[in-house]
Amino acid sequence: MKTIAATEAKNRFGEVLTGAENDSVTIERHGHGVAMVLPFHMARRLILTGYSKGEMPRATAMKLLGFTWYGQLLDALGNEGMDQPIVPIASIHRMSKYIEDEIGLAR
Repeated sequence: MKTIAATEAKNRFGEVLTGAENDSVTIERHGHGVAMVLPFHMARRLILTGYSKGEMPRATAMKLLGFTWYGQLLDALGNEGMDQPIVPIASIHRMSKYIEDEIGLAR
């Protein structure tokens, strides 16, 4: 991982991007990290892993990846050999209760 000051990153942005193709680059302001530039494949994999493990909401993963429909996210997971997240049983019960209470449908 490389570290660069924010002013230097601004002045040498092209070099920062070139460096980020193979390794992460941390950008600091006053000695504190303010941003990180990651290789695309690494960032994509991190987002998909977070979603697959249930640690990231679907809407967040789709927004970060620039997807407009859920099928794109499912395709990306499949292409990476990742499983779709499992819906926790508590969420299934909440959805069932909502259907019964709000929509008026019985199970």
